[in-house]
Amino acid sequence: MCAIAKRADSSIGSLYQFFPNKEAVVDALRTQYTKEIGKLWTALAAQAASLTVAGLVSCLIKSLIEFAESHPAFSALF
Repeated sequence: MCAIAKRADSSIGSLYQFFPNKEAVVDALRTQYTKEIGKLWTALAAQAASLTVAGLVSCLIKSLIEFAESHPAFSALF
Protein backbone atom coordinates (compact mmCIF):
# COMPACT_ATOMS: atom_id res chain seq x y z
CA MET A 1 0.00 0.00 0.00
CA CYS A 2 2.94 2.33 0.66
CA ALA A 3 4.19 1.89 -2.91
CA ILE A 4 0.70 2.55 -4.28
CA ALA A 5 0.39 5.75 -2.24
CA LYS A 6 3.84 6.89 -3.34
CA ARG A 7 3.09 6.23 -7.01
CA ALA A 8 -0.23 8.06 -6.68
CA ASP A 9 1.59 10.95 -5.01
CA SER A 10 -0.77 10.62 -2.06
CA SER A 11 -0.40 9.97 1.62
CA ILE A 12 -0.91 6.46 2.95
CA GLY A 13 -3.68 7.78 5.20
CA SER A 14 -5.59 9.15 2.22
CA LEU A 15 -5.25 5.84 0.42
CA TYR A 16 -6.55 3.89 3.42
CA GLN A 17 -9.46 6.33 3.72
CA PHE A 18 -10.80 5.06 0.39
CA PHE A 19 -9.24 1.59 0.11
CA PRO A 20 -8.85 -0.63 3.18
CA ASN A 21 -6.46 -3.02 1.40
CA LYS A 22 -4.85 -3.93 -1.94
CA GLU A 23 -7.81 -6.06 -2.93
CA ALA A 24 -10.07 -3.02 -2.74
CA VAL A 25 -7.68 -1.10 -5.00
CA VAL A 26 -7.69 -3.99 -7.48
CA ASP A 27 -11.50 -4.19 -7.40
CA ALA A 28 -11.77 -0.44 -8.04
CA LEU A 29 -9.35 -0.60 -10.96
CA ARG A 30 -11.13 -3.61 -12.47
CA THR A 31 -14.45 -1.79 -12.21
CA GLN A 32 -13.01 1.34 -13.81
CA TYR A 33 -11.29 -0.60 -16.59
CA THR A 34 -14.43 -2.65 -17.29
CA LYS A 35 -16.46 0.54 -17.72
CA GLU A 36 -13.84 2.09 -19.99
CA ILE A 37 -13.59 -1.01 -22.17
CA GLY A 38 -17.37 -1.15 -22.32
CA LYS A 39 -17.40 2.37 -23.75
CA LEU A 40 -14.81 1.38 -26.35
CA TRP A 41 -16.84 -1.64 -27.39
CA THR A 42 -20.07 0.36 -27.50
CA ALA A 43 -18.44 2.83 -29.88
CA LEU A 44 -17.07 -0.04 -31.95
CA ALA A 45 -20.47 -1.77 -32.03
CA ALA A 46 -21.97 1.41 -33.50
CA GLN A 47 -19.47 1.17 -36.37
CA ALA A 48 -19.66 -2.60 -36.79
CA ALA A 49 -22.37 -2.65 -39.44
CA SER A 50 -20.24 -0.52 -41.76
CA LEU A 51 -17.08 -2.61 -41.29
CA THR A 52 -15.96 -5.86 -42.84
CA VAL A 53 -15.22 -8.71 -40.47
CA ALA A 54 -11.50 -8.10 -40.99
CA GLY A 55 -11.98 -4.38 -40.33
CA LEU A 56 -13.98 -5.06 -37.18
CA VAL A 57 -11.36 -7.47 -35.86
CA SER A 58 -8.61 -5.01 -36.70
CA CYS A 59 -10.39 -2.17 -34.86
CA LEU A 60 -11.06 -4.41 -31.86
CA ILE A 61 -7.44 -5.54 -31.59
CA LYS A 62 -6.12 -2.02 -32.13
CA SER A 63 -8.39 -0.58 -29.45
CA LEU A 64 -7.42 -3.29 -26.95
CA ILE A 65 -3.71 -2.75 -27.60
CA GLU A 66 -4.08 1.01 -27.20
CA PHE A 67 -6.08 0.50 -24.01
CA ALA A 68 -3.49 -1.88 -22.56
CA GLU A 69 -0.66 0.52 -23.44
CA SER A 70 -2.41 3.46 -21.79
CA HIS A 71 -3.39 1.44 -18.71
CA PRO A 72 -0.24 -0.40 -17.56
CA ALA A 73 -1.97 -2.34 -14.79
CA PHE A 74 -4.60 -3.75 -17.17
CA SER A 75 -2.84 -7.01 -18.08
CA ALA A 76 -1.80 -7.74 -14.52
CA LEU A 77 -5.33 -7.22 -13.22
CA PHE A 78 -7.06 -9.32 -15.82
